[in-house]
Amino acid sequence: MFLGVIVNVLAVVAGSAVGLFFKNKLKERYQKALTAVIALGVVGIGASYAIKTQNLLVMILSLIIGTLLGTWIRIDDRLESLGDKLQSRIKQAGGTFAEGFAGASILFCVGSMAIMGCMNSALSGNHDILLTKSIMDGVTSVFLASAMGVGVMFSALSVLIYQGLLTLGFSLFAGGLDSAVVNEISAVGGIILFGIAINMLQLKKVKTGDMALALFAPIGLVPLIALLGL
Repeated sequence: MFLGVIVNVLAVVAGSAVGLFFKNKLKERYQKALTAVIALGVVGIGASYAIKTQNLLVMILSLIIGTLLGTWIRIDDRLESLGDKLQSRIKQAGGTFAEGFAGASILFCVGSMAIMGCMNSALSGNHDILLTKSIMDGVTSVFLASAMGVGVMFSALSVLIYQGLLTLGFSLFAGGLDSAVVNEISAVGGIILFGIAINMLQLKKVKTGDMALALFAPIGLVPLIALLGL
């Protein structure tokens, strides 16, 4: 049942290792250029997710409610604190560990592929979607790690926990999620990806970690909005 999740985790670790190897081979100007290109790619991915929304009200309310809750809980601050602690333990130089960890965690965890892949793995034992996602994440982690450092490798822990819990949850609650809910979760994730790209380009500090709970808001909002006829 967890084969797809395990392969996905290993792909992120392996890709990050390759990226870290090439990190020392790249001059700073190339690393900056690579970061900019990756950020633009993240914008493209975010746009492809965001346009899936079928109800802008659901997407906006999800972002508002999720961000307010996340800010109250201080998710982003806690993620950065965790990143800083891991950074000090491995004596990683530089200040990009937390950004790499938090940014890559959200990048690898949002989107319909993670949800549908975990659903298929749990309910039918079909791992095709997660295996395809593993290839994509593995390639992406090469470039992310070369630009943002070892924090990207530790995002494999987020993938393990998030997708592992999703798979376990779907195995316990047969039936999964309505396609409309999945679309809105993906759309919300797309907007969060825009924030990640802004952080990568160092245009402004966007606390994307505080927005993470917004991914779960459509589960309740989609049926509520449909009931109200909005």
